[in-house]
Amino acid sequence: MKVLENNTWTRRGCSLVWDAKALMSCANPNEVVSLREFIAMSRSWPEDLPSNDGYALVVAGVEGCLDALDAASAQTWVERDLRQVIFEFQDEYQNDAALLFWLPSGRTRMHYALASGEYSWTGMGGDHFPLGRLLWAGAQSDAYRIDHARTGAHNVEDAAGMYHPRIS
Repeated sequence: MKVLENNTWTRRGCSLVWDAKALMSCANPNEVVSLREFIAMSRSWPEDLPSNDGYALVVAGVEGCLDALDAASAQTWVERDLRQVIFEFQDEYQNDAALLFWLPSGRTRMHYALASGEYSWTGMGGDHFPLGRLLWAGAQSDAYRIDHARTGAHNVEDAAGMYHPRIS
């Protein structure tokens, strides 16, 4: 259970963020892009990103996609489509920028299984699927809980989100 107590997640890597105060520390609401805009940006990435003095891109809408799809389709979409655009972002910015996905209900829907070390997401129908494995492949152990308020976020519910330095 790694805990990140600094703000590295606002400048590099890929994060799932569900704490509004933490998100506001690096982005204004008018700087958040939709999932549709994010995918369109992948055709021609901007030189300067809209948040955190050009070091971060905040994307909203992933949660809505996960909710709109059944568990099997959501898993396929994350693993095949979303990961591909994340890879393209990482390649473009060479780990000198942060990609933040805003998941407003993540605090109650992201879960950690201590026995397996797996991070799962609870869909609207109550189905769980391995979001951590789908996003981070075999590198789930490299993920950190974001402890923005420095409270000792040892549970997913206490964290501001999840951070991974680089998805491969």
